[in-house]
Amino acid sequence: EAGRAEQPAHTVQLSEYYLGKYPVTNAQYLTFLRATGRVIPPPPTALSAHPLLPVVNVTWDDAADFCRWLSAATSRAFRLPTEAEWEKAARGTDARLYPWGNEPPDPSRLNFQASGVGDTVAVGQYPTGASPYGALDMAGNVSEWVADWYDAAYYAVSPLLNPLGPDHTGCPEGDCRPLRGGNWNGRVEETTTSVRLFYGPNESRDAFGMRCAQTP
Repeated sequence: EAGRAEQPAHTVQLSEYYLGKYPVTNAQYLTFLRATGRVIPPPPTALSAHPLLPVVNVTWDDAADFCRWLSAATSRAFRLPTEAEWEKAARGTDARLYPWGNEPPDPSRLNFQASGVGDTVAVGQYPTGASPYGALDMAGNVSEWVADWYDAAYYAVSPLLNPLGPDHTGCPEGDCRPLRGGNWNGRVEETTTSVRLFYGPNESRDAFGMRCAQTP
């Protein structure tokens, strides 16, 4: 059963956009660090040794800055996806519980707590867990920052067209941003296409990563 923050179920309309097929990798993030002189995230991140692992230990600001840098470096409009964009890419239009459908999660489809891996794995290792649009790792591996502020009550007032999230955070303990998709240490219930995790924008964990969206 969906939690309060995932209700009410509602339909929205989104303008055309693109979303990265994979989470941002260590190799991609290392290019950003070298270009900008930013500090490498804390251990256990080993950017040069594991280039195809999803980058972790990034804050919301780190994630947003990477997408902005990529936009400037390529002259293309990259940014963090909105929650609505992330969820549409993960679940399609048929209200599926997981990116692959409604069958329960198992270790052949994603890297989550029950897989027993105990860490991230290289992106793209679970083709049978792909979303309807071909996006991979949208369940498990790393939880992904999205652009919005977090408010558990937002869905009750969400606009029909291109929702951008609330104007300010709804977290009683202070500012917070959503993360989507569960992660390598996530429980079954944290791997659905609708689950909404949330943390302060300055927090980082060894299970927090991101992927970028692009406006055509």
